[in-house]
Amino acid sequence: MDIPVVTPDQMYKLDQAMMNEFNIPSPVLMENAAKAVFNVLHETVKDLELRRLVVFVGPGKNGEDALVLARQLSIYYTNLLVIILPSVEDWRASTKLKINTLLDLEVIVEQNDIPELYPGDIVVDGIFGIGLSRPPTGIYAEAINSINQSSAFVISIDIPSGVNGKTGLCNGIAVDSDICVSFGLIKIGNLINDGYTHCDLLNHSFLNSPYNRAGLLHNVTNLYVNSPAELPLRCKVGFKNTFGKCLVVGGAANYHGAPLFSSSGFMRSGGGYVHLVSINEVVESIAARMPEPVFHPFTKNSEGTLPHNAIATIEQVGESQDIIIIGPGMGVSETTSTLLKNTLCSERLSRVPILVDGDGLSILAKDPAILHKREPYTTILTPHFGEMSRLTGLSIPDIQENQIDIVKDFSQQWKVYLVLKGPRSLITNGESVYINTSGTEALATAGSGDVLDGIIAAFLCAFSDKFIGLKTAVFLHGLIGNVLSESEASCCCTASDIIKAIPDAIIRLPQYTNNNKKRTLVSLPGIRFQM
Repeated sequence: MDIPVVTPDQMYKLDQAMMNEFNIPSPVLMENAAKAVFNVLHETVKDLELRRLVVFVGPGKNGEDALVLARQLSIYYTNLLVIILPSVEDWRASTKLKINTLLDLEVIVEQNDIPELYPGDIVVDGIFGIGLSRPPTGIYAEAINSINQSSAFVISIDIPSGVNGKTGLCNGIAVDSDICVSFGLIKIGNLINDGYTHCDLLNHSFLNSPYNRAGLLHNVTNLYVNSPAELPLRCKVGFKNTFGKCLVVGGAANYHGAPLFSSSGFMRSGGGYVHLVSINEVVESIAARMPEPVFHPFTKNSEGTLPHNAIATIEQVGESQDIIIIGPGMGVSETTSTLLKNTLCSERLSRVPILVDGDGLSILAKDPAILHKREPYTTILTPHFGEMSRLTGLSIPDIQENQIDIVKDFSQQWKVYLVLKGPRSLITNGESVYINTSGTEALATAGSGDVLDGIIAAFLCAFSDKFIGLKTAVFLHGLIGNVLSESEASCCCTASDIIKAIPDAIIRLPQYTNNNKKRTLVSLPGIRFQM
């Protein structure tokens, strides 16, 4: 099932629906939220009774969640310290009531006094919630700095304090948490930008409430966590053409690796047959390492790239392929610009899916209007943030802040499938956007995106629903990063390592079983779920 992701405003409306439509009062939701954090602490920290628990309480509802948690903890643990950061005049009536309850239970409660934190401490971050839109200042900034400078184990309530729940950006400083326990539905800020880097593990709770009911979510969100689909059964009597035919167009003088990685990524991900159009020296280089492709070599022109007449071969070979990859390492020149335009505008290739990446995107950025020459949603673009900046004319910071809307609008405008590559890649068909949570910094290496192109091509051949194939391919590429980080240092990985790890990652994807059991919640890297 798709796991929805919402903005803070959408979350507030859903909270109101829980209270008004399902008669679940706010105190019950608050008790369930505190209990969710309590359970994570109990399950994660094995010697909790030997640790000091320091609960930081901020001014909003997160602060009240922290106070309820402190009461629940006080029943079982005595070494408990509660730090109230807001001034007395800023306390709500409900806040005062919860503080008085703690005092009645003889819990140590201190006001505006940040204690020294020790390595064995457990810190609960209940300072700010998902609605924060300003930089932390004063006593709040001091508390966050103290937490980050300590070696204590930190658990954040709903979102690391200081992170914007809508954009995932932090304006100034934010808590570095070991675990963040989010509630109801996952917020955008939990997953992207600084929200991702300030949290090692996201543990999500539905608060035993029907936040994810399809009817309730109708017209509320079109943003989801990317979950892998079950791989289609591989035909036992199939042959090479059964499993997909791909044409790769790329490579130039001094750029031999990109088309190799795309071709190899396609074959290692289940593709059956690959053709490669490139210049002679690239073909010779690749053939020495990967003899499987059918090669179509050309003499390079004065620019060191494919010549104009390569279009005839691209059309002749391409019209019988299941997908074409164009752009990896092909160079940016007058000739390659003409080749890309002629390929995208070719009537013979109008229904063949074409994936444009690398230099192809840089060329396309100069004249994106040629995308309208294509049949709708037969083109796949896979830009990173720099390439997306060139395609849209927007700055990278502007894209980071509004990336969800920007990718969706671009996809709708040009009728293309789009993958915005990054630590949390986005995948869209112009209607829905999916945030990918698999992957590690092991993938941050030259040629990684070229391998992804090959994986995407193979999965678009394997899946009858192209968008599901695209989403699953992006998930697999990220999963390879997780596999590599388990076995070796992330800084030591190359594109060749990514290709070698494809089979190990594929066997971790869900497969069809004989009884075809329905899956409800999936296991995703970096996210744990509880009801």
